[in-house]
Amino acid sequence: MRYCGISKSGFEASANKSRWWEYEISDFSQKFLPCDVLASIGLAQLRRLDELQQCRKKIWDIYQKELSGLSWLIRPTEAASNDKHSYFTYFIRVVNNKRDALAHYLLSKKIYTTLRFHPLHMNSIYKTQVHLPNSEQLNEEGLNLPLHPNLTSNDVDYIIESLKSFR
Repeated sequence: MRYCGISKSGFEASANKSRWWEYEISDFSQKFLPCDVLASIGLAQLRRLDELQQCRKKIWDIYQKELSGLSWLIRPTEAASNDKHSYFTYFIRVVNNKRDALAHYLLSKKIYTTLRFHPLHMNSIYKTQVHLPNSEQLNEEGLNLPLHPNLTSNDVDYIIESLKSFR
């Protein structure tokens, strides 16, 4: 599917038929082929997936514990015990209209934060007047803290100390 809706590559098809250059298009699709270098990196990272997820989970757990006493911050909820969590982001909510101030404060301490998912209905390209109060509230309160396997213990401690010192 990653190549214009063609279900099998020529190499795969050659094992099953003598005219491997003939192909079937099974669905409409765009061309989503990474270069060989990116594909190789992706395969190598997949082999490390469990290790990388454990690292993210460890950072998540530290954030959950250490940030529990901050009354102006709402931590993310834990996944249900039968769910598998990606630990892709650590999305906090900052109450009392202090999110922007916190983001600038952390940036001044060289800690980059972001709001990864801006509500689509608020993008001018869609030209919509729809009102989605929950999305809009999260847009004003939400902030993603750094969460990736390259964070060291010192990095995580620094982030937590910086959050605790915010006024």
